[in-house]
Amino acid sequence: MRESVRNLWPLYPKSSCIVLGLLAVAVFVLGGCGGAVIDGAVTDVRGEPLPGVVVEVEETGYQDVTNALGEYRVRYAPGEANLRYLKTGFTSGLLRMEVEEPRPVQARPVALWPLPPQKGVYLCESYRYRSTAAVEPQRFDSDNLGVVYGIESWQAVHTRNDSPLLIAHRLPAHGLQAHRIEMTELFVESPRSGETTIIEAWTKAREAPTEGVHIDDEGQLLQ
Repeated sequence: MRESVRNLWPLYPKSSCIVLGLLAVAVFVLGGCGGAVIDGAVTDVRGEPLPGVVVEVEETGYQDVTNALGEYRVRYAPGEANLRYLKTGFTSGLLRMEVEEPRPVQARPVALWPLPPQKGVYLCESYRYRSTAAVEPQRFDSDNLGVVYGIESWQAVHTRNDSPLLIAHRLPAHGLQAHRIEMTELFVESPRSGETTIIEAWTKAREAPTEGVHIDDEGQLLQ
């Protein structure tokens, strides 16, 4: 049997031997490169898989796009690997990793926040945005009060949460204040006649303690 096998070897053309040898080398090379990969997953803040997220390793050119399950697999170069996550309509993400040797790595899950449609302040409940209208005092002319400034109508956003989550989108980080208001009777003296009139108006009751925290450290679009 050994002799038969030995005699069969010359029957293969030399070109076939070369092809088989190249295939063996190719498999060996690919197997060696396949170890330096990072597997991970991206979700939204509700924990739902987020497809279509571009995942790129900075300064390497390596990138991948998450599938329908929010999963990705991307190559990396040993050392410091900074993974950036990009998707239109969501905050960007950045994951810093340090891997000294080329090997398979499982990255921790990454969650991205959806962005509101436009800048402003939103009440966020169950990860859904409810817009709050910006209110500015207007000028009114009154026969008995003269010129007054006030709010003709009030658009309220109601919540039962004692500590509501308010998210500011694309607004300055400084000067953050929140106040509780209450309906109050005010005694207003007319500058023309000197008569005093009682009116009802929304007034500041007390300052509500607030803390401004950036949700996305990279873009700093949400706080």
